[in-house]
Amino acid sequence: MTPIPQSNTLDASGHDVTVLLVEDDVLQLIGLADFLRAAGFRLFEAFNAHEAMAVLETTDVDLVFSDVNMPGGMDGLGLATWIRDHRPATPVILTSAMLPARARDASGWTEDDGTFLPKPYGFAEAENVIRRAVAARR
Repeated sequence: MTPIPQSNTLDASGHDVTVLLVEDDVLQLIGLADFLRAAGFRLFEAFNAHEAMAVLETTDVDLVFSDVNMPGGMDGLGLATWIRDHRPATPVILTSAMLPARARDASGWTEDDGTFLPKPYGFAEAENVIRRAVAARR
């Protein structure tokens, strides 16, 4: 995965960052969304890759944070590939309890396309990874 710089140039409140969360586990989505909103982030939420693409076609976001394993015919790897092809300036953070190499290889997604955060993760850890990924793109 692409290393994330340790410097943080973002406003500590997160108010200048819009994140799209893509997660089919409703409890995980709600928990992380509540935490990030409390930290000042603007959020959009999607339960699968198709909902996420619909958001991305109508809304500018600073970063996509997506689970890998999702129902609906396209997983997080496919979504990351779509983002690479259609929104190349948008950083992607993928998360999963495991990242199958076969799925990664089949999708064409590479380490240069985004960052991987293994599950389970703490919400503060996710916030830090999001801040650093956005700062690296600014």
